[in-house]
Amino acid sequence: KQAVKVFNNNYNAVKEKSPVITTFDREYQWRVSDTGSEAFSVRVNTLREICNVDMLIAPAAMNAGDIYKGSYTAAQLQALLMGGGVKFYTKDATGAEIKDVVRCLVEGCGRDDDPISWDTLPASSGFTMKISRDDKGNMHLEDILKDGKSVEDEKIYSFCYVDVSGHTLLERAYNYDMSKHGGVHMYKAEADIREGEKYDGYIAHTTNVEQQWIKYFSDGGRLAAPEAYIQKN
Repeated sequence: KQAVKVFNNNYNAVKEKSPVITTFDREYQWRVSDTGSEAFSVRVNTLREICNVDMLIAPAAMNAGDIYKGSYTAAQLQALLMGGGVKFYTKDATGAEIKDVVRCLVEGCGRDDDPISWDTLPASSGFTMKISRDDKGNMHLEDILKDGKSVEDEKIYSFCYVDVSGHTLLERAYNYDMSKHGGVHMYKAEADIREGEKYDGYIAHTTNVEQQWIKYFSDGGRLAAPEAYIQKN
């Protein structure tokens, strides 16, 4: 208890010395319901506004807990994005390409952080993921829906996926059983990804993401409303 008290005192002292950037007028909970996590949905919907894309997806690692009601400094806003360690990858992608990425992140890419429960699924913005779970606990992506309709394979959408891991999602999504899932031949370690360069058509945004997030609120931006992003099948 004493350690917690010391931490809280130090946290509040830093907060008192830092200017308030924005104030949130309600709380959003991390807890995952049948349609997804309210706090996670708020995060990804706000990021989609900042990125100005049609569709966005982020892994469960970005769901960094509840979003509390009250005032926020720059440091506290940064903490909402896993301490600012977020990268964007954007592309004008076909519906089929987007389905491949979403399927990997829902069904797993053969990594230790693959989804193992409803709580560990990614969150989407701009579309809903129709997902089933079999008797063995494996997740299956049945479809992705935009405005209630199946995403068209040949249609082009502006798309962003968010990376908060030590390895890029380019690596996660495209380097597993490519013959089965149709992934592109792409393997890049994080150190090899450079700002503004293209990788299989994806533009890497590896710097200033934290600054964009804070500037969005400094300029009067508000948290986007949560939406259902999971449809259990």
